[in-house]
Amino acid sequence: MKRKLSIILACAFLFVGVFSTAVYANDVSLLNNNTAMTSTNFVISDTGMATVNFEYYGYEGITTGATVTILIEKRNLLFFWPDVVEKTYTVTGYSYDNVLYYQLEETGTYRCTVTYTVSGTGGEDVYSTHDEVYD
Repeated sequence: MKRKLSIILACAFLFVGVFSTAVYANDVSLLNNNTAMTSTNFVISDTGMATVNFEYYGYEGITTGATVTILIEKRNLLFFWPDVVEKTYTVTGYSYDNVLYYQLEETGTYRCTVTYTVSGTGGEDVYSTHDEVYD
């Protein structure tokens, strides 16, 4: 009796495991929706020129555009990061690359945060953030 019950339970667990995997396989979606790649590079030259290279690539026919927000902050008193410059670009198309130049007035430690919000027909908008600190 115990042997029959064990075989029946083993078959039931096997069936449930296989069935639930098949159901979930149909609901799998891409984690990046409309975006294939985002890239950011933040550098400050010896003369104090901050350069932010930023780009995104989506999928032709799927990605419709993006909003890219660049925020440069300067560290004061260890934990405070007041804004130095904030710039927002709203663009259309499945890819975009650009460079922001900004002349800094003081030496110090700066942080650059670039946030990409990419839209399209591939699902919900994708948010991607890049942080870089430069001393």
